[in-house]
Amino acid sequence: MISEKIETETKEVLILNAAREIFAKKGYHQARVSEIAQQAGVGKGTVYRYFDNKSGLFVSLVEDIAERILGWVEQALRESDDPEKQLEIIVLAHLKLFDENPEVVDIIVNEGLERTGIKEYEVVTRWDKYLDVVRDILRRGIEQGCFKQLSVERGTWIIISAIWGLLRNAVTFGLTDLNTAYRDEFFNILKKGVCRSADENS
Repeated sequence: MISEKIETETKEVLILNAAREIFAKKGYHQARVSEIAQQAGVGKGTVYRYFDNKSGLFVSLVEDIAERILGWVEQALRESDDPEKQLEIIVLAHLKLFDENPEVVDIIVNEGLERTGIKEYEVVTRWDKYLDVVRDILRRGIEQGCFKQLSVERGTWIIISAIWGLLRNAVTFGLTDLNTAYRDEFFNILKKGVCRSADENS
């Protein structure tokens, strides 16, 4: 019984790893389940035993990433109650996501959630939960005086859009090492903007 479970988990991991490679090489729409099966060293029917279709296979990859990011965020919330620090860790989670899984970010950016079928799956609710975390951080930061008075809803979307805008440009223009090369500047602009204050100009 235990050996069967191990074998099942091993095959599933092999298929997911193969899918990651094939999706990265050929893109979501050009990738074929038969190619993924061949890369994993299993039969095509075995792939369908674990995943309903190609969309379901890709969703499993994205779910893994979503769970990982949520894990980082939840850990950050436990380690610090400082909204500014928590916002930093959220940014770091995205930059780390790209550095470790550029091929998944590439597919999400270039193919979109709707075109890959992800919006049909429960994984979208995980991203909604993630947005709720950012909203809560902004809300508490405003209440504590850490952040300026702003619209929590609009502020959340602007911050997330800025992060994913950087990831999109990294994919489009081949930027690398986001977590080291761009992190400090991103934080600096996020916290202080790009314009000099009156004190700095005096």
